Amino acid sequence: MHISRHPWLTYSAWMRFALIVVVALLGACKSQGTGASKDVASCNVPSAGNCREYSAANLAAGSDHLAKLCAIATNATFSMAPCPTANSTGRCAQREHTDVYYTSYPIPAEDVEKGCTASSGRFTKGP
Repeated sequence: MHISRHPWLTYSAWMRFALIVVVALLGACKSQGTGASKDVASCNVPSAGNCREYSAANLAAGSDHLAKLCAIATNATFSMAPCPTANSTGRCAQREHTDVYYTSYPIPAEDVEKGCTASSGRFTKGP
């Protein structure tokens, strides 16, 4: 395949150039978060009795979008730290996130556990 009139600019040269551009763009996207470099972030909603914890995979494109998503909930706090463990009744680990439930959550922990495992999550009790 010949892309250019210049014999030195072959298809493989174009592919190497494209790969360099993609890697540079991905690096730029990663650095556009809130400036923190931790592997976890959370959205805590104490009034609802739960907190959602995001892992490094969720933070790969930066944390700005997660912070905006968290801001939708009333009285929610976004943080570049794990969810608090005090008064936790359990955690439901899903593929993309972990939900932490507290004593003030309106649904009993046993029912939360059933719902978690029914949705292919892994539930662990307590802090």
